[in-house]
Amino acid sequence: MSDLLSIEALRLSLNIAATEQRLSLENLASHSVSGASAQRADFSSLLADIQSLPSDQKAEVMSQLSSQWQDVEASYVNESHKKVSLDEEVALSMKASGKYQKLAEVLNRKLGLMNLAISGGKR
Repeated sequence: MSDLLSIEALRLSLNIAATEQRLSLENLASHSVSGASAQRADFSSLLADIQSLPSDQKAEVMSQLSSQWQDVEASYVNESHKKVSLDEEVALSMKASGKYQKLAEVLNRKLGLMNLAISGGKR
């Protein structure tokens, strides 16, 4: 995987994790509202579409998706008719938060290695 492709994949993954986190927090906040239902995001079709692209197009497509994320995510967020469960939402929030932190750590390390390579090992 090229550096650009892996960075764009990380950016897109960070956006997905941030959306999952935001939705779980919104679900928690609306728990006590009468008639409120949970919101969920399913990005499996988006990821399948990206996976089916030729390798040379993936980085560009992921970059465009990340740049327009607020518009893109709306297409994949659905309202569930299931009542919000506090325990489930807390678990989903923690999972999304952990995923985001790990992805950010990987991105920081990747950028650090690229910086090290560019600077010739000098800080």
